[in-house]
Amino acid sequence: VVYYSSNGGSSFSYAGGGIGGSDRAGWNAPHVQDPTDPDRRYFGTNRLYRNSGNTSWSVISGDLTDGPHQNQNGQVRGTLTSINVSPLDGQVIWTGSDDGKVHVTTNGGLSFTDVSAGLPVRWITSVRCDPFQRETAYVTVSGFRWHEDMAHVYRTTDLGQTWEPLGGNLPQAPVNDLLAHPTRPGLLFVA
Repeated sequence: VVYYSSNGGSSFSYAGGGIGGSDRAGWNAPHVQDPTDPDRRYFGTNRLYRNSGNTSWSVISGDLTDGPHQNQNGQVRGTLTSINVSPLDGQVIWTGSDDGKVHVTTNGGLSFTDVSAGLPVRWITSVRCDPFQRETAYVTVSGFRWHEDMAHVYRTTDLGQTWEPLGGNLPQAPVNDLLAHPTRPGLLFVA
């Protein structure tokens, strides 16, 4: 559920108009500000929405997941977990999902490309754009497995056509997020 305040948080109004009631949304559905346009925001269910004013949304994608999945506890998966907009080009938008799908658009949402090939089928905890190279992005994943030698950070330098693991000396544990330093190319922080 999305709410909006125009008075510094003294009161809030419902701001979820246009978000499909049959969409699948995670308990921590992603909601991001476009760094290139102060009036543009994005919200993720299993589809991607762009704001239409302050209190309503328009869908700009189809299902960007691998469809609904139900686990043994009855929880439904197949929701977006991460959205990121390039600070260099607001037309480049990335999404990640809880079922291992990563998509990118280079035309502001007119079309999306599934760039999941080369990534493990794991919960995508974050997709982050590089602040210096438009074609570069980073993906972090969770999914700890005993005795599995697997990277949890991946980088693309060609808009997702290929991915390379960035394991280095990181422990074999889930990675929740990544931050690329805004003024020092190549300096990354992971959580």
